[in-house]
Amino acid sequence: RCRAGAGHGFLVIGSECSGGVRNVLMEDCEVDGTIATLIRFKTRETRGGYMENITVRNVWARNVVGAVIDLSTGYSMGDAPPSGIDQKVALTRISGICIGDIDVKRAGCRMRLIGDARRPVTDFSVKGLQVGRMTSGDVVEFVQGRGLTAVSDL
Repeated sequence: RCRAGAGHGFLVIGSECSGGVRNVLMEDCEVDGTIATLIRFKTRETRGGYMENITVRNVWARNVVGAVIDLSTGYSMGDAPPSGIDQKVALTRISGICIGDIDVKRAGCRMRLIGDARRPVTDFSVKGLQVGRMTSGDVVEFVQGRGLTAVSDL
């Protein structure tokens, strides 16, 4: 049960996700100002690990500049990889993400979900995602689940 005024991301999981994140619950939260992204999952193709069993429900936000829900398996910080780290491909397993009852007044788009064809995101569920005004359309690639197109405008 969190409240925020403004910021970069409200719930952000990942980037250097070489271990794993599981069993996360975020509920009954609100953002009354402007935020870049409401819910974000990010990982690099060389990190491995997992993101699983993450539930987000009953969240209200006034203004999201980008995507309400953003997922990227090709996240890059724009810098060269640290020396001494093996750069072989080790894709992050992403599964069991459940997002429900999200109400946003304005956003860039509802969802920008970009998985990887070599290891698609599985069991990704969105239910009750409502956005009043949007400036662009959704993108969903290599993400399998329920409700990824069954969202509504107010």
